[in-house]
Amino acid sequence: RWRGKKALVLGTGTSAHDVAQDLHANGCEATIVQRGPTYVVSIEPGAKLIYSVYEGIPVEDGDLLVSTNTLPIVRKNLQLTTARAAELDRKMIDGLTARGFKWSMGDDNAGHQMLIRRRYGGYYLNAGCAQLIIDGAVGLLQFDEIERFVAGGALLEDGSVKAADLVVLGTGF
Repeated sequence: RWRGKKALVLGTGTSAHDVAQDLHANGCEATIVQRGPTYVVSIEPGAKLIYSVYEGIPVEDGDLLVSTNTLPIVRKNLQLTTARAAELDRKMIDGLTARGFKWSMGDDNAGHQMLIRRRYGGYYLNAGCAQLIIDGAVGLLQFDEIERFVAGGALLEDGSVKAADLVVLGTGF
């Protein structure tokens, strides 16, 4: 029922990206409103790098290796994995930042796994919406550009109005 309408989706984590992608797929003009830096990583190969510890060993042994390390060792391993994922995702990251997306490597540059442990948010495993943002098919607006929300959309600091028929709070699971 939102086909042909305009939507503002607040947030740039998983929920907001998924909502914006679904709205776009169903004929709605969606714009994501970014409130803060977000870690975006490809599912394949980026996010799957974390599971390489399981390659060639029984699952039980992998679980033991993953669950018994101290926080400093876990953080260092995640930082190395996140840096490698960023190398592999460079084209996507450059495309997002060129559109004005505030991309981050997460807390301590340790990616989504540390973000999950600390606040269960602040990341998006790219299921396709990143490319929609890069291509301009899903819009991007920074929250600090918005003076306030008004009937019919958002009043921007420059005095213009970003029209919206729908505002979705995609700020958590």
